[in-house]
Amino acid sequence: MKNPPSTDAPQSGLSLSKTTRRVAVFARAAAAVLGLAGAAHFAAAQTYTVTDVSAPGVSPSFATGVNASGQVSGYSTVGANGAQAWRFTLGAGTVNLGSLGGTDSRATGINDAGTVTGFSRDAAGLAHGFVFSTATGMLDIGGFGNGEGVFPQHINTAGQAAGFSPLAGNDRAFRFSPP
Repeated sequence: MKNPPSTDAPQSGLSLSKTTRRVAVFARAAAAVLGLAGAAHFAAAQTYTVTDVSAPGVSPSFATGVNASGQVSGYSTVGANGAQAWRFTLGAGTVNLGSLGGTDSRATGINDAGTVTGFSRDAAGLAHGFVFSTATGMLDIGGFGNGEGVFPQHINTAGQAAGFSPLAGNDRAFRFSPP
C-alpha cells in the first residue's frame, strides 16, 4: 500500500511555509469532518430532461453539438458506408441536411444562429467541408485544392469553421472564414 503524500512536501511545485501547509491540511480536515467537502456536489444536483433528437427510423445516431437555443447537430449512419447529417430544432424536429453528391455527410458543430458545419463526401468519395443554414442550404466551403479531405469540427457566431485536413499525410488545423 502506498503511503499518503507528506504534508510537509511542497505541492504543485509551490514552496509553502510549514505554517501555511499545516493551515491548509487543517482546513481540509475540518471540511471533511463537517461534511463540507461533498456539499457543493449535492447542492448542484439537477434533474435534466432527456429529448430523443435522432432522425426518425434511423439508427445509430450521434449528437455532435448543441447551441444556446437547444438546437442539436449530428448524424445517423445509413447503410454500411454512409451517414446523413441532420439538425434538430424543438418544434421542427430533425431535418436532413442533404449532401454534396456522395452518400456520407456528417454534421460536427452548430453555432447559436443554427448554422451547422461538418463534412460531406462528393460522388468520388472526397470529403468537402460544408456550412448549412436554412437560408442557404448546404454550401461547400472549399478546401486546399490538393485532393485531401477537409473536416470542419466547430463553427462560431461569425460563421468561421475550424477543423483539420490530412495534408500530405500530416493532419493540419485550419480555420475557414466566410467571404
